[in-house]
This record gives sequence, C-alpha cells and structure tokens, in this order.
Amino acid sequence: MKVPDSSILPAKIFLSVVWAWAFVCVVAPGSFSHAVSLVGRFTFWGMGIAHVIELFAMWMPYVERAPGSFAGHVVQVVLYGLFHGHQLKNAEERAAVRA
Repeated sequence: MKVPDSSILPAKIFLSVVWAWAFVCVVAPGSFSHAVSLVGRFTFWGMGIAHVIELFAMWMPYVERAPGSFAGHVVQVVLYGLFHGHQLKNAEERAAVRA
C-alpha cells in the first residue's frame, strides 16, 4: 500500500487532534464524561502501543537510513504511525530514482 504524499499532512493533523484528546483523557479524566474519558484512555494507550510495535516491525530500517534526527523520526513514527513511515519510504524511493 502506497500512501500518497498529499494525504499525509491531513492525516497527521487528524492524528494530532486524536492524540491531544486522548492525552487530556489520561491526565484530566474529569474533563469528559466517564465513557468518553475511558475511550480516550484506551485510545491513548492503544495507539501508543500499536505505533511502537509498528515502528520496530515496519519502519526502523527507514528511520535508521533517514537523514536528520533519529530521535525526531522515532517520535514522529510513534505519533503518526504509517503516515510518517510512508513519508520516509517515499522520500527514500525518490532519492533512489534520482541517484
């Protein structure tokens, strides 16, 4: 599956909003109803665990080869999952075509 570059930024914005909501549910659970807060906490921990697994299972080779900050790429893959991973992969493929 190839994620086009044009869809990556809107997806990252959406995920940022979801992360912010889920984070608030973790640090201030009284901000929402019990049910919404519970869903937010599960979302926070579920996305975090899934994206860490995804990092090591799929994207670590691209992160290691990517120019720039290794830690920055790790954080972005944990936050944005496949959307940042595909961004790294697409950039690597474009560089290989140019070489």
